[in-house]
Amino acid sequence: MPRGFHYKMLSRTGDVMPNGDLVPSAHDGMAAYKGEKGTTILVRNHENGTNSDYPVNGKKPWSAGAAGGTTTLIVGQNK
Repeated sequence: MPRGFHYKMLSRTGDVMPNGDLVPSAHDGMAAYKGEKGTTILVRNHENGTNSDYPVNGKKPWSAGAAGGTTTLIVGQNK
């Protein structure tokens, strides 16, 4: 990491999310959007195959034959 930069781990594969699901694996891209009250909405893409130990779970899957998809985090102000 370049001098002067830092990072904060928001979650790890296998951590429990607020909805009870596990954080999926195979993060490969993301987008950040301005949220309410100084928050950031972080949408992460997961390129999981059907045999993934940590698939994306959801009520409306795009494809029943795949385990990939996105997760969304609401990140508070960085203080």
